[in-house]
Amino acid sequence: MAMYRKEFTKALSLLAKISGEAKARGVPIPILVGGAAVELFTASEVVSADFDLVAADQDQICEIMLDLGFERYQAKQALVGYWVHKETEIVVEFVGSQLMDGHTNREYIQLVKIDVENEDGEILVIPIEDLIADRLAQYQSSPNDNSMLKQAQVLWNIASELDIDYITKRISQEAPGLEWSELLGARQ
Repeated sequence: MAMYRKEFTKALSLLAKISGEAKARGVPIPILVGGAAVELFTASEVVSADFDLVAADQDQICEIMLDLGFERYQAKQALVGYWVHKETEIVVEFVGSQLMDGHTNREYIQLVKIDVENEDGEILVIPIEDLIADRLAQYQSSPNDNSMLKQAQVLWNIASELDIDYITKRISQEAPGLEWSELLGARQ
């Protein structure tokens, strides 16, 4: 595994435990999205403060998280709560029950092997094409904040293989009208 910061490695291990228990119970495995997925793809070049998950059966995943030492917190004036692991203080938020509102190509979801206490674990991660499209959509909605554009550019440049037809389609859906090819530049 690439070099990640220690806290991120602990968080990946916990996510792999959640995924393993979900699989054992016959519950759909949650999918890592957002900044933590960017951190995974960039080997901690981009650092995330929390883990965003998409889970089809959030109730079952929450039960698993409780069993693994997470506690639920409800932010004042927030509709959605978040979870914090008691020992590691890792923060997890659920951002949906369907990946990219059902627009993603499920065949592109990545299965990533994670070492969990010297045993193999695995997590599911959003396709990098969808993640780039998501970052560009966030940039489009807040063009004065270049952080999402920079994340999209880093992902674009590090991806060893991209389905250009698929990413073109996904960006046009997520960030319609955005002249993205100039923003991302030539592939390195």
